[in-house]
Amino acid sequence: MAERVFSLARLCVAAAIAALLVCAGALAYLARDLPSNPVDAQLFAVEDLKFVMGSGKADGERLLIDGFTDQYALLSSGPVAVNADDYRFLTVSLDRLPEGEAPSVFWRRSEAPADLVQLRLGASGDLLIELSRHTNWRGEISELGFLFRDDGGPAVKLGPARLEPDTFALRLRRWALSKRQTVGISYLAALALALAGIFIMSTDTAGALTALLVLLSLSLAAGYLLKKIDIGL
Repeated sequence: MAERVFSLARLCVAAAIAALLVCAGALAYLARDLPSNPVDAQLFAVEDLKFVMGSGKADGERLLIDGFTDQYALLSSGPVAVNADDYRFLTVSLDRLPEGEAPSVFWRRSEAPADLVQLRLGASGDLLIELSRHTNWRGEISELGFLFRDDGGPAVKLGPARLEPDTFALRLRRWALSKRQTVGISYLAALALALAGIFIMSTDTAGALTALLVLLSLSLAAGYLLKKIDIGL
């Protein structure tokens, strides 16, 4: 009977360590190739964006776009000098997605100022756009802005835009885990620790110390990776 309990305890701790290794591996995968000294995010507040076409007004931290010229409203940052290699993501909020032609974020590059590069915004809400996946997001960016087409519906509200460096937090956000998935992962982590606790209580001193050292090592590795997370989104 005692041997059966001990075998079950060993099986439990093996499962717990496997689960923790998977978690540590996922964190290591997310942390790969992160810049050691990322630049600060660059904010484009609503007052920094100027209407080239159309019109609107500030509504708190958002911009209410309610005027159009030939059905279009175009907002521009004006001349800027941004190194595209420093910024992987763009974050911006959009309260609704107009019907018909979707709004776009656009930019120009210093080496090709006549070329206007557009990227459609295919959703509403708090958006995370991976600009670095676009082949024309490179070199020095000389202008950034947004283009809207009038759909005859309610006015669209555009929130502040931020160019963001590559960070652990934004990589996690890109996974877009639902609340149910997040809760499920939390329960699995709690179960793994509980199984490890059962093993430690059921084994001898040497086995308990070994299990504690493994858990401590995994915890330190996970803690080091979690320190890379910038929660100031």
